[in-house]
Amino acid sequence: MEDRRLGRLIDEDTPQLNRVLADGVATTQLKRVVEGLDFIWRSASDSFVPGLTYHGIRHCNPREIYQKMTASRKNSRRVYETSRSNVFMVKILLKYEGNPLPDYYLWLPAPEDGGYIDLRGSRFVLSPILNDIVFSPANENTIFVRLPRTRINFERLHHVFAHNEACGSNELNDKEIVQVTHGKIHQSKDSPHIRAKTTLMHYLLGRYGFDNTFLKHVGFIPEIGYEDINIDRYPPSDWVICASSGNRPKACNKNTYRPSKLRLAIPKDKWSQSVKNMVAGFYYIVDHAPERVNYQWIKYERPERLWRILLGLMTYQAGRNEEIIDEKIVDHYRSLNHYVDTQAKLKLQSIGLGYIEDFYELLWYIMENINQMLLDSSRTLNSMYGKELNVVDFVMQDINNAIFLSVFDLTQRLSTKKILTEKDVVAIFNRYLKTDLIFGINKPSHGEVTTQAIPNDNKALRLTTLLVPQSANDSKRNKKLNLLDPAIRYHPSISEVGGYTVLPKSSPDGRRRLNTCVQIDENYKIVRNERFVELLDTITELTQK
Repeated sequence: MEDRRLGRLIDEDTPQLNRVLADGVATTQLKRVVEGLDFIWRSASDSFVPGLTYHGIRHCNPREIYQKMTASRKNSRRVYETSRSNVFMVKILLKYEGNPLPDYYLWLPAPEDGGYIDLRGSRFVLSPILNDIVFSPANENTIFVRLPRTRINFERLHHVFAHNEACGSNELNDKEIVQVTHGKIHQSKDSPHIRAKTTLMHYLLGRYGFDNTFLKHVGFIPEIGYEDINIDRYPPSDWVICASSGNRPKACNKNTYRPSKLRLAIPKDKWSQSVKNMVAGFYYIVDHAPERVNYQWIKYERPERLWRILLGLMTYQAGRNEEIIDEKIVDHYRSLNHYVDTQAKLKLQSIGLGYIEDFYELLWYIMENINQMLLDSSRTLNSMYGKELNVVDFVMQDINNAIFLSVFDLTQRLSTKKILTEKDVVAIFNRYLKTDLIFGINKPSHGEVTTQAIPNDNKALRLTTLLVPQSANDSKRNKKLNLLDPAIRYHPSISEVGGYTVLPKSSPDGRRRLNTCVQIDENYKIVRNERFVELLDTITELTQK
């Protein structure tokens, strides 16, 4: 009797393991890998070329697997892999112009209990990555944005323009230093004709034109001109006149550079930080191409074309016909229309941004909020709260990339050839959809895949407590340890989310171990235990003083 009573008392005082975490996040998440892959294909189908249709995923039976594995290859013998692999095979069903395409086969992961997975005879462990949802601060000036179709770093730079808000004269002696946000959205490897960063404002101008960009986002259209924009027509009591600072960008030729004389008149009651951001982005482009940006082209009947061509000149080498440049950038914009797809919208919705409907609205949100996001990150960068445990997105990354690259390549091929044959479609899918893609997850770029020696039979003591910080999944970012990096500073959240058993020497603070009693929601996002909120918040306030 006493033993049973003691047992009950111990049970009442002992934290209960979270079954999902103790069994292994990889085991649970990858049970729905086919459903997730089907979701990716349906999202990708939104940007299919005309005539191409997706008809689902089918599991392969043993005969199909044997036939595929032993299919003859060019200049090689038929072989059958006998080493053990925890994978299963599916086939993708596609049609073009109503005709079935050849079945495309893919191996998918099927890890064992605890996250073990064998790949061609070698044993690995799949561990969850604790990552930010969509937005992740990389450093004091950079926000990393992870979408299903792309990953982009958005950064800040300073740019100066002149205005007369305080001086109230035509001399425009007031200089405003404003943060301009830019990102390498187009992945061209060319050495550009105009050496300038591609700003988010530039992308908005190329999508909507000058007038509609301002009208859509701040509700008015600035007056634009040259000497006619002056204090006689636009008195300082009601207007702010803006102009180029006259400073030559370093990339421009000092012998031929002539500053632009373009001026903007902004109603004083509209003069806000959002407007300043847009004006700074506008003059960043003007200052790098003063000879190209003029009133006539800004007010041209095709108002987006000027900005698209300039974007092309900041992306491609010189010597190309500008009509061809414009067509290429139009194709680039067409691909951007699919970046915020169904899956991306679900991610944005989970962090309270469900109102963002397309990529350009996302760019505007980043323009508006990057300063605040980076300011907040200085306090939360080292926190383990507000993040999600994710394995499936990283394990399936190579396959997902292959799907989106094949769809993008088809779109590009259609824009050049104008007509796609079934042979063209088959060739492009053959190029990207390799059956053995999943066997590449043992590369260093996949931080979620490791080799571990587990000397005991209880998975919850070590195996399922393994945790990979998001920064550790970026091999380039971790070539050298930076002791001043705020991401490695201690944070009270580690005491709730992190683990304290079997700590590695490289990370003795608990970040690389998971507390298998921590709470998560249905999306594997960390949920704080109400019992500890007041205590840990008090400690957080003390550490930030």
